[in-house]
Amino acid sequence: MTDNNKEIVESKTSQEKDDNSVKRETVMKLTSDLLNDETSIDMGSILKMATNLFTDDALMSSVKDLAKLNQNKPLDVLKEPPKQKEEDTASSPQRIEDITHELTELKQLLQDLKKQNEYLTELILTKEKRQAEKDLENANKDKFLNQQIMTLFQGLNKTKTSMAAIQPKKSK
Repeated sequence: MTDNNKEIVESKTSQEKDDNSVKRETVMKLTSDLLNDETSIDMGSILKMATNLFTDDALMSSVKDLAKLNQNKPLDVLKEPPKQKEEDTASSPQRIEDITHELTELKQLLQDLKKQNEYLTELILTKEKRQAEKDLENANKDKFLNQQIMTLFQGLNKTKTSMAAIQPKKSK
């Protein structure tokens, strides 16, 4: 781009800015005049101001952006209307009483659960103790049986040895 072309583009840009500035100043003056004179409404001035607003591209683009944002927001109509402060203060004692009642019920429930937990723990410990006693008894039985078997084998060995001593040796 040549220097001459740059100057032309820059002069157009600055001229557009000046035009927008003049339009804004005109709109602002017209608006302040309308607001200052509350007794009379000049429809011509209002229409002129609306026309100026519609030709201002920056203003129109910001209006379009706001419209897009408002479309994405949920409707306030669907929300629950705020309760009055008087209603809140009037219902406060009742709410406190309800909360106290709920806390009492929860405390009782917690105590019942603790008792149930203690009972279940006792059952489990008793069952484990019985199983340990059974295992010990079985181990003792196994030990006793093993000792009996060992005694029998030792007796058989002695019998075999004594039988061998009694039998005559065969000669060739």
